[in-house]
Amino acid sequence: MTHKSPSFEGNFQKHYLFLFILYTNTNFLKVSLERKTMLTNPIDTISKTHKLDGIFIAEVIDNNDPKKLSRVKVHIKGLTEQIPKEDLPFYPILQPVGIGGSAYSSFSSIPDINTQVIVTFPHRDIYHGIVIGILSNQRTRQDDRHSTSNSKCPTSGTLKGTPNETIESKHVKGKLGEDQTISDKRFTSPKDTCLNADFNEDYPTSYGWIDRLLNFFKINRTKQELTLHHSSGSFAKIDADGNLYVHITGNTKIVTDGDYTSLIKGSSDISIETNSYNHVKKDRETVTDGNTTVLTEKNHKEMVQGSGTYSYSKGDTIVSDKGITVSATSSLILKGQPIMEN
Repeated sequence: MTHKSPSFEGNFQKHYLFLFILYTNTNFLKVSLERKTMLTNPIDTISKTHKLDGIFIAEVIDNNDPKKLSRVKVHIKGLTEQIPKEDLPFYPILQPVGIGGSAYSSFSSIPDINTQVIVTFPHRDIYHGIVIGILSNQRTRQDDRHSTSNSKCPTSGTLKGTPNETIESKHVKGKLGEDQTISDKRFTSPKDTCLNADFNEDYPTSYGWIDRLLNFFKINRTKQELTLHHSSGSFAKIDADGNLYVHITGNTKIVTDGDYTSLIKGSSDISIETNSYNHVKKDRETVTDGNTTVLTEKNHKEMVQGSGTYSYSKGDTIVSDKGITVSATSSLILKGQPIMEN
């Protein structure tokens, strides 16, 4: 019996069939894996299926960056709206100012949720986007919705009245000696002390920033005014004449580690409606080139714990009260030309 070896043609057909089956199965497996990837990670296909050229309008959906790098997650209309938030990457924000280089020379401004922003992809990669700006529109523009009716700011120097109202201070009337009268002082609040954040005022020359708590900084270039306002109602305002008006709704404390010098070239009026306490641990010197008037409605006490006290006046000194008691534990010297006793 003669044994016939397989022909070359038969072997080729078998090998071809094997290779065809192997290729078909491999391609099927590849397609299946791609489909599985598209189903589980749809964001990975965006860079392949879309040209990420130009700029895109997006909406902030997450601004709580776990690394605190001022990054945000966004939904891009028609592109990533159907992708779950947890699958989206955080994008850095192109900040408007700041020299950068360290934590002490940077600027950080994080947009709120639902803010419309502009995104670009310099590497055409969905994972490497950059927020290059906030879109100013009807939703985000600074308008007259933050009017005086919504502001907590005071309307005048005493939290009452209206702008330009003349308010009587609590200085009292009284006479000291010969025809010397302390008259009522009057305080006139400046215009627009009840501040508002209306950025439509003198548009487009009013600009600045504001948040939902009504903290705002505003410049009006037409009126040449600058305003810094806190949500508590405290504010500082500089007008076109360089006048500064400051209203503090809470307490004020100033600590100076070095010397403190205050020079007032005009008049000074200080009104204290409750108690006042001054403590000087070393020497104190008060010089008045003009007249000095002290009015005490109730008791007046001066106590010196050192070696003595010294008063000097180039002009007349008049002291008047219902009664005056002078007491000295040692010598008491009165000098005058003449000294008159009644």
